[in-house]
Amino acid sequence: SLIDLPKLKVLDMHKNRLNKIPEGNYGSSVLEEVYLSFNNIDTIPAVFFELRSLKVLWLANNHISQTLTGFGKMTLLEELDLESNEFVGPIPEEMFGLKNLSVLYLYDNELAGQFPPGLSQMTSLTVLDLHSNHIGGQLPTEIGSFSKLSELHLGNNNIIGQIPSQLYNVASLTVLD
Repeated sequence: SLIDLPKLKVLDMHKNRLNKIPEGNYGSSVLEEVYLSFNNIDTIPAVFFELRSLKVLWLANNHISQTLTGFGKMTLLEELDLESNEFVGPIPEEMFGLKNLSVLYLYDNELAGQFPPGLSQMTSLTVLDLHSNHIGGQLPTEIGSFSKLSELHLGNNNIIGQIPSQLYNVASLTVLD
């Protein structure tokens, strides 16, 4: 299969009409970048999360309707774009271990639950975009732990209360939306 090509590092099939992620032996793949945005994909197969060498994953603007479980296994991820899908449920704790992740786009999904304090463990984040979901509750004080964060997008959610003063310590922040 396509995934089994021994030297394939970049798979870019965005803006097509693919209805599923290509099959293959993901465990032995050397893929580092996958761009499958703007397709008709509705499911991510469990075997896909065996891509251990993956650094960039763009699956935006599809029809994926499942939880975010599994992404925490992709420990080398630096960019994860899952915007404009139908992901449901809370942001799972397993994602907090993605220490290399610098860009996380989860906006325009059906994510719910409280803003997870554990997100602050993702110390490499420079962009965090969660707008247009159903995330609620108060922002945790841990939000001030993002030392590299330059963009934080939280609009159009169900966040209540006040902005924690700890956020004022994030000197790198240029956009708060």
